[in-house]
Amino acid sequence: MFKKIIKKEKGFTLVETLIAISILMISVAAPLSLAAKGIQAANLAKEQIVAYYLAQDAFEMVKNIVDSNKLGSYSYSQGEMIHGDLNDICIFNECKIDTLTGKIEIYSLGEKIKFSKTNNIYGFDSASASDYTDTIYERYFKIEKVQDDGSSIDEIRVLITIKWDVPFVGEQTYTLKSNITNW
Repeated sequence: MFKKIIKKEKGFTLVETLIAISILMISVAAPLSLAAKGIQAANLAKEQIVAYYLAQDAFEMVKNIVDSNKLGSYSYSQGEMIHGDLNDICIFNECKIDTLTGKIEIYSLGEKIKFSKTNNIYGFDSASASDYTDTIYERYFKIEKVQDDGSSIDEIRVLITIKWDVPFVGEQTYTLKSNITNW
């Protein structure tokens, strides 16, 4: 009579399909994870470069003030290398400096540098432009007397600190430390 011929169907079982999908997901997820880490590292590098330039900007302004005092009408009869706000405020306190206006004030904890998208400049004085917005950066500096024998200052140390928060990493700090001598 008739014999039933059973054909074995060719195909994948559910388990084989799940294993194939798992392997595919792992092979796609690994490069994506590496790409995400690379983007995070590039953003951190960009933020570090901005922090370096913000610190350098403040140092150049402090140096400019010291040099202008030397070349200007200030009398060095007491041998003082710094005077005015630099001496009165920044020897004992952390200060902020707006490099656009030269304005020096005592730094308030958590005060952010502002950025103007119109002019592409950083500063603290938001009155000069209406489009200033807070950045992630805090900048402050302090001046220390390096050589103080009671009669004159021959050298000062300028410590400029930039702080900012990076998501999933934490607080980052960049400190520029440089000395200025009395020439």
